[in-house]
Amino acid sequence: MLEPQVRWYRQSVPMKGEVIADVGANVGDISQLFAERCGRKGKVVSIEPVPANIKAIETKIRRAKAAKWWKLKRCACSHEDGRVNMKVIKASWGTNSAITADDEGTTIDVPCYRLSKIVPDATVVKLDVEGHEYDILPDALASFGGQVRCYAIEFHALDGRPLESALAQLAEAGYELVTAGHRRDTPNDWFDVPIEPTLTWDDVPGTKSVRDGVPGLFKMLHVLARR
Repeated sequence: MLEPQVRWYRQSVPMKGEVIADVGANVGDISQLFAERCGRKGKVVSIEPVPANIKAIETKIRRAKAAKWWKLKRCACSHEDGRVNMKVIKASWGTNSAITADDEGTTIDVPCYRLSKIVPDATVVKLDVEGHEYDILPDALASFGGQVRCYAIEFHALDGRPLESALAQLAEAGYELVTAGHRRDTPNDWFDVPIEPTLTWDDVPGTKSVRDGVPGLFKMLHVLARR
């Protein structure tokens, strides 16, 4: 499932010698790529709150013998310090989690911290936080300034969260924006496609889905912001 994303990151995300914050690391597959590519002069910090996923990351770090430069923070990330309620959903590749305001289904209460507090020296940031990217990003841009060379973000379409607003924040901070393009005959070969900060969710194709019993479209956009 992650193969196209991994291949794209290898080509397009700076890693060698970088301090990489993997926010929403899940079971650590992308973190492992970062740890392999950043080298001993770099550092990877996996940020993950779900106990089952934490165990999987700990196993990967141990097997890779990378504990000196691959660290694990057992918490969530937000725009302020405190505690958050997270909904957890089991998937084939691990356990997904998302910050939520309701208590329906399986939830866990976890500590959360601002990204600049967890990894103050970050130079590359990956955000895969199921919609909470809209809260983390403004605080990260204000806190890090031009320190971060690349943001790798999975944007999720949510009501009241315009895509163009988030993209404009990145563009105004001096980042060039690309998304992942691919051809039907080579779906595993993603490549950089420049996008404008005026891109809206109306411009992004979706996948038919059912949420809370209501048919709709699921939309997500992989974006790299580099400077």
